[in-house]
Amino acid sequence: MENFISQLSLIIISLAIIILVFKLLLALISISEINKNLKSNTLVNYDILLSSSLAPQISLLIPISNDSASLIEDINTFLCLNYSKYEVILITDDGAILKKLVSAFFLDLSSNISTQSIKTAKIKNIYKSKLLSLSKLIVIDKKSNGKFDALNAGLNICKGDYIISTNLNSLLVYDSLLKLSKPIMDEIDYKVIAVSGSKRVLNGNQIKRGLIKKIDLSNSLLSNIQMLNSLKELLLRKMAWSKLTSFLPLQHSINLISKADAMLVGGYSKVILGEDLDLIFKIQRQLKINGQKPKVLAIPDAICWFRASENLHKLIKQKSKLANTSINGFFKYIKMFVQQNYNIIPILSTFFWFLLDYSYLWIGISTIVASVYLLCTGLIYSKVLVFLLMIAYISSIFFTLLAILIETKFNVYLNKNQTKKLLQAILIEPIYLKPIILYTQLSAIFKKKAS
Repeated sequence: MENFISQLSLIIISLAIIILVFKLLLALISISEINKNLKSNTLVNYDILLSSSLAPQISLLIPISNDSASLIEDINTFLCLNYSKYEVILITDDGAILKKLVSAFFLDLSSNISTQSIKTAKIKNIYKSKLLSLSKLIVIDKKSNGKFDALNAGLNICKGDYIISTNLNSLLVYDSLLKLSKPIMDEIDYKVIAVSGSKRVLNGNQIKRGLIKKIDLSNSLLSNIQMLNSLKELLLRKMAWSKLTSFLPLQHSINLISKADAMLVGGYSKVILGEDLDLIFKIQRQLKINGQKPKVLAIPDAICWFRASENLHKLIKQKSKLANTSINGFFKYIKMFVQQNYNIIPILSTFFWFLLDYSYLWIGISTIVASVYLLCTGLIYSKVLVFLLMIAYISSIFFTLLAILIETKFNVYLNKNQTKKLLQAILIEPIYLKPIILYTQLSAIFKKKAS
């Protein structure tokens, strides 16, 4: 028995080391991709792109279901983006919100009638502003049938070549549409079905008239911990996946998606998988059947800022949704690869994506098993437990510091006033957020097994 435990301990330690080495390799690939991206954009004249005939028309689809004190101000931020060919489509089923929008934006009934290419709940009316300066704004009043149905209603009437689904809790930066559309104009060898742009935590930043005037940290420890975690996810892993696979869209990102391809597959679906992720998956599957080479690109620039939850219960709910998205996405992609005879590279890439996405789970369960056995038997294997805990904690801090170092290429967080907050979040993040992730991933696995 003692020999078995020794072998098990060795396997657990080996697994932890393999995962950490693979994480380091991904980090190196991500850093290379980020540097390449920064170098290629150094000499870009965005004024030329802005007036280019190749620049795609973009439609922003924004479902609104909840009123807020900042509703009008939030909408105005989407109307002031530095891009000439775009429209903002608001979709609501709330009469009070509609009344507020009609008053604030001088809306009048439009003759534009939805073609219903994709079946949705009944559209009551479509509104446009009387003001020429707000000509890019369209408001859809419809019956309630969920977020996916609202997005499909917007998809039916939008004129864009590409679409972006977002919400009023997000803030697109001034030149975000330019940065998202550039990879589409650059790529000639593959059919670009989507471009994934990164998100950053908005909490603590100083905002004026929809623009971020100063990058800062929040007074909320929970918000700062999420900021660090999101930086590690994007800068040290997901940019590498984009390079290695070119088919996995970034989770928790803003996605520019081809409208024609979205219409081809019937638009958004009512799914557990995130709306964008599911739509991109359906497009990839259909285009592969048609013999085309679909590609998903990713950019590291902070093109969208979101308000992180400062409530622990809401955070757990969000992480649970992300965990469910990961595990459902894994099985759907693997099934697609096997059925459509993909080569071994995307299959292995997806497997390692899932393995790394759930590395907290593997290491966490191993540590728990070792701890329980030590407590029950009294055998002296405390060195194994301590070693695992040290690996998890120190490596987390190392990767966090590396992510912050890379992030300074885009945004500067470090200053004398914020160093204390940042240091506090760095030290606490591994022991505060990791148990939450472990819990949500276990829950997602049991839900998948039950279904």
